[in-house]
Amino acid sequence: MSKQIDKLHAGLLGLCLKLILMSSLLAFVSVGGAQTPTLSKEYIRLGGKLVAVENLVGANFTINPGQSAIIIARSAVGSVNVAVGAQGGFGGSVALSLSGLPAGVSGSFAVSPISGSGNSMLTLTVGASATPGVYSLLLSGISTNPAITRNSVLTLTIPSSGLASISRVQYIHTYPGVPATFPSANQAGSAIIVMASWAGAAAPTVSDSRGNTYTALPVLSATNSPVWLAVWYALNVGAGANTVSVSSGGDDLGVTAIEYSGVSASAALGITTTLESTTGVSVSTATSPSFTPTAGSLLVGFFADEWFLQNSISASSAGYSLVQFDGQHIDAQIDNLNATAGAQTLGFNLASATNAWILRVIELKPASLGTQSAAPTFNPPPFTYSSSQAVTISSATPGASIRYT
Repeated sequence: MSKQIDKLHAGLLGLCLKLILMSSLLAFVSVGGAQTPTLSKEYIRLGGKLVAVENLVGANFTINPGQSAIIIARSAVGSVNVAVGAQGGFGGSVALSLSGLPAGVSGSFAVSPISGSGNSMLTLTVGASATPGVYSLLLSGISTNPAITRNSVLTLTIPSSGLASISRVQYIHTYPGVPATFPSANQAGSAIIVMASWAGAAAPTVSDSRGNTYTALPVLSATNSPVWLAVWYALNVGAGANTVSVSSGGDDLGVTAIEYSGVSASAALGITTTLESTTGVSVSTATSPSFTPTAGSLLVGFFADEWFLQNSISASSAGYSLVQFDGQHIDAQIDNLNATAGAQTLGFNLASATNAWILRVIELKPASLGTQSAAPTFNPPPFTYSSSQAVTISSATPGASIRYT
């Protein structure tokens, strides 16, 4: 009899759990009068096992880094954009946090908390004493009203040698060509690339409020058309707030400035590819000639057009993304932060046949991380001696510099 009662109790308990789960599946949250359910997963312990339960909830958000992995050398800085996306009418405040940092590494968010949807630049600073390795960092977004926590993983690699990973830190676009102030302070050692497009023959010049030195590439003009394009770059820039100014180059001056980290402070441009159209040539895609970049380098494509442009790109190799597109004033930029070796082309898709256009591709090499020297050894070894000793300090790495105090 007792066994039958136990079975009855167990059956009733299972039925109650099913009813609870069914009711949770039908539940939604009303936020600001809107009832827009989204799908999420929760886990409950049932019969000693974790069971996934899908619930319909209203207010929610996502947290996503702009890239899933980053490589930063010791004594270097890297940045990753973190995007918070509101869902289901979410309008709360999301505080960002970072955990799992190894010793010698620090991280900070440019903006936290974020209300609703928004972006925040995460800056990672790797000290000289950090231990090389691969680390999983946990990015967390926490809302208290409603109470929601969302996580994402960013993989940090600290190499002992090799090439740096290039990252796009930030960019600014202005029209007409008024001074362009970066939204965040520039990082020490970054590279800045500036593009200007305009109508008219006067050649503009570039400068910035940090006093960085810019190298100008030859100014390009479309055949039989008043479309002009200029590109400058500055390497190993100073840290701090920065405003880029381009002198007037004529009418319709558009200016874009892009900051990249991980670029070599001394290497010259690897390649420069240009292509100009002739008036009246009907094409659907403005495509560059074939070029062969160095693996791991930064490729940036600049486009200026007289009339028609679509917000899309065309490339024979993976890895390209659109930086900025100004459909009204007809200029755009694309980049590839980690080029693959081998011949390739890239281009911009046009809305229809265009009268004149200019496409320029440039390559910048990644910084060398160098090779870590072997730890110094002491002869005689460390010990408490009763008399003075002549000590020899050496390293197994040929040519290593040893400094001591």
